[in-house]
Amino acid sequence: MKVLLYEDDKHDREILKTRINNFLSEHKYKYELDECVSSKMLLDQACVYDFLFMDIELGSENGIDLGLKIRKKHKNCHIIITSNYTKYLIDGYKVKADRYLLKPISQELFDSEMAPVFREYYAENTTIYDEKISRYRIRLNDIMYIDFFDKNSYLVFDNGKKLKTPYPLYYWEEKLSKEYFARCYKSILVNLNYVDTIVKNDIILVNKQKVPVSRFYRKQFEEKWLENIQRML
Repeated sequence: MKVLLYEDDKHDREILKTRINNFLSEHKYKYELDECVSSKMLLDQACVYDFLFMDIELGSENGIDLGLKIRKKHKNCHIIITSNYTKYLIDGYKVKADRYLLKPISQELFDSEMAPVFREYYAENTTIYDEKISRYRIRLNDIMYIDFFDKNSYLVFDNGKKLKTPYPLYYWEEKLSKEYFARCYKSILVNLNYVDTIVKNDIILVNKQKVPVSRFYRKQFEEKWLENIQRML
């Protein structure tokens, strides 16, 4: 994960660097943190970064205009706006910022605001590669659920495709994130991000497909599903 920081005030820049380093190091995320010294450098290099922390007040420069230019060039960049004033909050929405952090930024504020953003980023971008099942890397968040039968497990993707694998279900249960995947049936593992609701003995996925949930696994599954919803808030 590549992180870029654009802040013209040295004191604020050092504080934000500390907040970022503390959080990412504590959660053992692999990352690179760079600083930007000019708007030209920002516009030239922002496209290679996953996260941009940018002050909206940049002296003679217009932070909103810069943010809009970056958003146009790099739609997938996660932009975090920082400011001393709440009056710029609406402007922050113009660039579709992921978060608006009001200075002074305490570690507690940073952690509570940024935890869901970083967590979602990793959920979206974590991949696996196994030449036994595919020539390409597989994005874990593309997997809706895993079904085990006839001594094979089948990865079912959000595009409707299925991929046969020679592994038992417990292999995937250990390999996949326990935050986002949970067993709902003795032979089924579901990606919690695709769960819309639970009705009686069925899990209704976002594509309206039904997946059974057994009495044995139901309580534990519901608890993990609700925890996942709370993490995303």
